[in-house]
Amino acid sequence: MSIFISKIVAFLLLSSCALPVLSQEWDFEQKSAGLALSYESKMPDEDRYEGMRVLLQGQYYLDKEREPVDEGRSCCKKPSVPTVYRGLMEGKIRYSFDGSGLETLNLGLSPWSILWVSGEENTSSSSSKKDYLAVGATRFIKDKPLEVDYYLEVALGRAGRQVEFHAKPDSPHTYRVGVQSSLGWALAETEVAGYSDVSNPFVGFYVDLEYEHEKWGGVYVNARFINGFSFSNPTRGHPTVREGQVRNGYFKQFQNCLKLDVYWAKRSFYFDEGGLPGLYSWGRSYVTELSCRFN
Repeated sequence: MSIFISKIVAFLLLSSCALPVLSQEWDFEQKSAGLALSYESKMPDEDRYEGMRVLLQGQYYLDKEREPVDEGRSCCKKPSVPTVYRGLMEGKIRYSFDGSGLETLNLGLSPWSILWVSGEENTSSSSSKKDYLAVGATRFIKDKPLEVDYYLEVALGRAGRQVEFHAKPDSPHTYRVGVQSSLGWALAETEVAGYSDVSNPFVGFYVDLEYEHEKWGGVYVNARFINGFSFSNPTRGHPTVREGQVRNGYFKQFQNCLKLDVYWAKRSFYFDEGGLPGLYSWGRSYVTELSCRFN
């Protein structure tokens, strides 16, 4: 497993120059690379992983192709300009210089996905902005502070919609709401002895709330909840795992490629094996990130 992880890390480092999970689940139309400083705290009381950390983040896709306008969708003011992404990759590395080294690794790969973006100017108070569909979206997480040896998630499908709201068409204020859902299979293993490896189906739910001013930037809240389930009683040997993250912050996209993102995030895992006590771990991050977005 460690050799496999090393190869993935090396490939992403060469491809994107730096290894995100970006602030919004919809923010993948451009490639990006970023560097962040983070203050980490592990709960409950454990100071081994507390303190300043360095985060390398980035996003890369092998190919994207703009397809002809979908006339069948433009009649209803729905997103109508489709773009297909192939080999969409994202990742985040958290590294400590105080002896613990590589602490977290978060990688994502979507072999094929399509994004429909509205092809019309907004002339009403609300309009659909984006629709999204991905097949085979895969996520891999290794998190030493949360005692997660590995978490591998493969979504058979993932889909969602983002809607924009304006008080009037020329308003500098924009409000966005995005919702996504996914369905697939997950594998997981904790570093805590005595708990079995997990293999379960899951249902995922993503939500993004965002306000942006055209001059001053914006604030956002987003959350991800991946809930594993079993068709039988966990006490009969079918453990499940839940994974999640809640994040909110401030962002500002500058005239050049630079984007500033200041946020706090809470990530968590919960292993449930019926006869054993529930294994719940979580941690907080306070992050200042500067990234560059490019084509």
